[in-house]
Amino acid sequence: MNIEEKVKKLKAFPLFGNLLNGDLVVIAKEINVQTIPQNTTFINQEDISNIVYFIVNGAIRIYKLTEDGEEINISLGGPGTVVGEMALIDEVPRSANVQALQNTEVFVLTGEDFKKILNKFPEVAINLLKVFSQRLRENNAHVEEILSQTLTERTWKTLCALKKLFPNNEINLSQEELSFIIGATRARITEALNTLKDEGKISLSHREIHLL
Repeated sequence: MNIEEKVKKLKAFPLFGNLLNGDLVVIAKEINVQTIPQNTTFINQEDISNIVYFIVNGAIRIYKLTEDGEEINISLGGPGTVVGEMALIDEVPRSANVQALQNTEVFVLTGEDFKKILNKFPEVAINLLKVFSQRLRENNAHVEEILSQTLTERTWKTLCALKKLFPNNEINLSQEELSFIIGATRARITEALNTLKDEGKISLSHREIHLL
């Protein structure tokens, strides 16, 4: 990917959207491009790292592991999402795991380069505060949903979010993978999916959920 293509992709990130082309060129020169294979966990909870990832194409999920090994899903992300920056700013171990739900193309910046960008372009630092604020609101809404919605309602809302990250409204995930994302047993997710199927909202096949 050349510099011009990188600049075009950077404009899609809320973090960089209001920068001038010349500023984006400076950032693009520091960026490396990687493709993360589907189902790869590329950020691990409690690790010490010095890398920030910017999701260009694909889909990710962010989740935590409890002391008992239970997975708690925090959020989903797609193009325009940035992950890994919090541990660089507060200089503590990673607070969560990040997994690629499909083959995912990312921009990669070292922590040193990311901090240089924040110092050089104050508007990026302001945009980062906006990103943090939005995450907090989304996390609060997520907790509310868990407390107030039925599992079928939560499953439908999650599917609606996932369809934006997968082409043609076809979600290529197994029911077991979906159960990790929603935070319920596979058996209960199967019941919820069958209910949605009976309501005419989805169709099911092997490792594929299609929204109608």
